[in-house]
Amino acid sequence: MIKKIGLLSFMLLVLNQSAIANNPIQTGKSLWDQRISIGRSCADCHGKDLTRKGKHVKTNKVIKPMALSVNPKRYTKPKKIEKWFKRNCKWTWGRECTALEKDQMLQYLKSL
Repeated sequence: MIKKIGLLSFMLLVLNQSAIANNPIQTGKSLWDQRISIGRSCADCHGKDLTRKGKHVKTNKVIKPMALSVNPKRYTKPKKIEKWFKRNCKWTWGRECTALEKDQMLQYLKSL
């Protein structure tokens, strides 16, 4: 019985991971919240509630809300989006984000 429960738990975990992978908004949220080797996450500066202002942990500069519902002009300039992804991915994760990661995070942010 224990082996069956263990196998069932494993199968549910795999199915859940598959569902997340097929849902770009959920994947974007997971990327937003995850900590990479440097130990930072996007939420460290932008906050947990993206409808509110954040504050950069190093410079203490205020960051306007990331949620599109509160800040409708946030994602209108592709060059600006790319600039901030490049800078913030390097600072937060120690590397540039992939095109897929950027797309998934943008879908998540635009869904808020």
